[in-house]
Amino acid sequence: MLKAFFEILSGASHAAGRCNSRISVFLANFLALFLPIVAFAAPNAPSNLIVTETYTSGTDRLSVGLAYQDNSTDETSFLLERSYDGGPFQQVKTVNMDVTGVYDKGDVNMLAVYRIRAVNADGMSAYATTVPFVTIDAPTRLALSALSTTSIQLTWRDNSLVETGLKIKRSDDGGSTFEVVATVPRGTTSYVDIKLPLGKRYFYKVCAYTAKGESIPTDTLSIAPGLVPEPPVSVAAVVTYTPPATTARDVLISFKDDSITEDGFHIYRSTDRSKWQLLNTISTSTVANRSFLDRSLEVGTTYYYRIAAYNSIGDSENVEQVVSIPNLPPAGTKTLYVSDRAAGEETGASWADCWALNSINWPAVKPGTTLIINGGPAGGVLNYESALSVGTSGTSENPIIIQTAKDSAHGGRVKLTGIDFSSRSWITIDGSKNPDFAPNNTSDIVQNINLEVSNPFGTAVYASGSPQGLRLFWADVHDTGTSHGIWINATGGSMSDVEIGYCHVHDNWQDGINASSGGQQKYGVTAIHHCIIEGNGDDGIQWPSGVDIHHNIIRKRRLGLGSGHPDGIQGTQGYYRIYGNEISDFSNGCIFIETWGQQAGNILVYNNVLFTDELTNSLLRAVNINATALGSSENHWDSVAWNEVVIVNNLMFDLPNYPAIDLSKASTVGKLTGTNLRIQNNILYQCMTANLTGLPVIIGVEGSPQDILFDNNVVAGSNKRIAYAGKTYENAEALNVATGFLRNSSKTPKFVSYPNRNLHLTVDDTVARGRGFNLSSLLTLSSGIVEDFGGIARPTTSAWDIGPYQTSSATVQKPPVPSNFRISK
Repeated sequence: MLKAFFEILSGASHAAGRCNSRISVFLANFLALFLPIVAFAAPNAPSNLIVTETYTSGTDRLSVGLAYQDNSTDETSFLLERSYDGGPFQQVKTVNMDVTGVYDKGDVNMLAVYRIRAVNADGMSAYATTVPFVTIDAPTRLALSALSTTSIQLTWRDNSLVETGLKIKRSDDGGSTFEVVATVPRGTTSYVDIKLPLGKRYFYKVCAYTAKGESIPTDTLSIAPGLVPEPPVSVAAVVTYTPPATTARDVLISFKDDSITEDGFHIYRSTDRSKWQLLNTISTSTVANRSFLDRSLEVGTTYYYRIAAYNSIGDSENVEQVVSIPNLPPAGTKTLYVSDRAAGEETGASWADCWALNSINWPAVKPGTTLIINGGPAGGVLNYESALSVGTSGTSENPIIIQTAKDSAHGGRVKLTGIDFSSRSWITIDGSKNPDFAPNNTSDIVQNINLEVSNPFGTAVYASGSPQGLRLFWADVHDTGTSHGIWINATGGSMSDVEIGYCHVHDNWQDGINASSGGQQKYGVTAIHHCIIEGNGDDGIQWPSGVDIHHNIIRKRRLGLGSGHPDGIQGTQGYYRIYGNEISDFSNGCIFIETWGQQAGNILVYNNVLFTDELTNSLLRAVNINATALGSSENHWDSVAWNEVVIVNNLMFDLPNYPAIDLSKASTVGKLTGTNLRIQNNILYQCMTANLTGLPVIIGVEGSPQDILFDNNVVAGSNKRIAYAGKTYENAEALNVATGFLRNSSKTPKFVSYPNRNLHLTVDDTVARGRGFNLSSLLTLSSGIVEDFGGIARPTTSAWDIGPYQTSSATVQKPPVPSNFRISK
C-alpha cells in the first residue's frame, strides 16, 4: 500500500511539474528525502534448499522431494523454479505460504537445478538454490563397518537402472571437503576402503552418476576405526526379578550399540563408586540391542553400574546407571508411588517411601494396582533419564494402571525417555492432567496431556509378543531418532484390545504409529482415536486389519525424515472402520489399503475430510484401495474378489494431481470383481485439476451396478470425470444416464466459506442438503455410521446430507463425549 502511495505521489510530481514548477520541486525533494527511509517489505529469502529424496514413479518420470527453511513471516507464497541441463529456469510450482517442503515430478536422467524464492505484494526475495544433481534414483541405506583399525567396509542399496556407476566419496576434515576414492560399476553394493591412517574420523557418502553428472548422495556417515569406539546409548538399568522369586532382586542392564568400531562391551558394578568389579564382557554381534542380567542382589542396597564399549585402541567413555533394590510395600497396598529418586524405606506405599522409576518392585505390583508417577509441582516438568519398562501384567478384569500424578505437589509434566511394554498385557497408561477432561474437538487434546515420551535413539513407545489389553492415553510422543513413535511389534503374530487415544504423535523419524503384523479378521479388535498425528517421517498410521481409526487429525509428512512413500493411514487386508478423521498433506495417499488375498474387503471409510493445503503435492490420493498379489507365493492372482467395501459421506477436495477415489488392482492381479461395494454420499470438489484429461474417480472393479453402487455423489469443480466399469464419463450426469444411477451430480455445493475451510453446507444449498441416501441400515456394521463428522445425529428415516456434515436434520443433537477408555465395537 505504501509503495502504491509513493507511486501516486511520484506521478503527481510529474503532473505538477507541467502545471506548477514549485509544487513539482517540493514533491521531488519530499520523495528524495523520504523514500530512502522507507523500505518496502519484500519477504526474506528462504534458505537451505536441499533435495531430500528422489524416486522413479514411472518409466520416464521421477519424483523429487525438496525441503527449505522459511525465513519470512509475511510471504504470500513461494515460487519454485527448475533448470534442466543448464537451460533457462522455468517456474514449476507455486507453494503456499508457511509450507517448507514440496514435491516435483520431473524427467529421468537430466541435470537439474532448483531454486525457490518468497513472494508478497511488495516484491520477491532472493533465491535459495540447490546444488546440481542428476534426476535418477539415488543410492540409499549406506552402512559402515570397521574390518580393522585401518580398513572400512561400506554397503548401500543401489536403486537406479540408468546410472553409469557409483562414486564413493570420503572426507577426513569433518565433512567439509570430500574426495572420490573409488568409482564402481552399476549394481555394485559394497566397497572396502583400506590402508587408512590411525587417529582420524572418516566421513563417507555414495552417489550414482551418469555422463550428465551425479545424483543426490546417500546420507553422510562417519567412522573412526583407529580411535576408541563410541559409547553405548539408550543405556538403562531396571530392577526386575526371575520367577519363582517373589521380590525383585535382579537388575536388567540394557543398551543400544551405537558404535561401528567396537569389539565388545564391558560392564562394571560398584556399591561405593570407588571399587569397581568387572561383571561381564559382551562380544560384538550383529544385534544392535544388548542386555545383561545381574542376579540375586541385596534388598535395600544401591548399586552403581558402568558400561563402556572397547576395541584394540581402548575403552570408550563410561555410561553410568544407579539402581536401588527396593523393599516390598505393606500387604494389600493398591496404590503405589514412583518418583525420579527413591525416598524413605522405598516400599512404594507413599510419596515419602516411593520407588525410583528404574527400581519398581514389579512382583509387588499386582493386578488392579495403580502406579502414580511424580511430575513435580503442577506447571513444571520432571525429566526422567530412563525409560519406563513395565515388568508385570494385569488381567482383563483388573488391569494395572500407570498414571501421572494429578495433585498440585506432584502433578507436573512427566517426561520419559521411553515406554517399553515388552510382552506384558492388560496395562493402561494414563498421562492426563484431568481424567474428566472432555475435548470438544480433537485439536483440544493437547491441553490435557501431562506425559511426554521421547527417545532420540529409537522407538518411544514399544510393545512385543502378542500384545493384549494395552492402552495408551494422553501422551505426547515425539522426536524418535531412528524408528517409529509408537510401535506395537506383534512378534507373536496377534494382538487384541490395543487402544491408543488422546495422544499427540509428532516429528518421529519413521511412522507416527506402527503395527506391521498381528491384525485379526474382525472389526474393532484394536482402536486409534482422538489423536493428533503430524510431522512424522513416513506414514501417520500403519496398522494391519481389525482396527477402528476414528476422530484423528493426521497431517503433514515431514520431509527429510524417514524413508518410504508416506500415507496418512496405510493398511493391509481388511476389517477397517475409518471414520471422522481429518487427513491432509501427505505425498502418497490420505488412506491407502492394499488387499493381499484372493478374498478381501470389509473396509468402511466414512465421515472423513481429506484434502491438501499443499497444492504442489504430486501424489496425493484421498482413498486408494489396491488389490495386489503380495500374499501369493507366485506373486500373481488370476482373480481377486472384494466384498463389503463402503465409502460414504466423505469430503475430498483440493487434490490436484491424482484420483481422489481409486479402487483398482496391481499388474499382479488378473481380474478384480466386487460385491456389496457402496460408494455413496461423497463430495469430491476440485480434484485432478492439474490434468483435466485425468480422472478424479477410478472404480476399476468389475461388477453390476447392483454390486458396485456409485450413487448420491457430487463430483464437482473444473474436472468432473469418472471412470466406472471400464468406461469413462465426462460428468456425473452422463454416468447416471448410462448406468441407471439417479442422484450423482456435477453441480457445486454451497459451502459456508470454502476459502476459510468452513465446508458445512449453507442453508440454501440444493445440491447436497437432503440429497444423500439414508444409510441407517449399516448400523449392524458400525454404530458410528449415524453420526456425522462432528457427532451430530443423522435422521433415522429421512434423507441424509451428502458429505461428512449433517445440517438438515430436524432432530439435531450432539451425543455425549465417549469415555476416554473404550474401543468402539
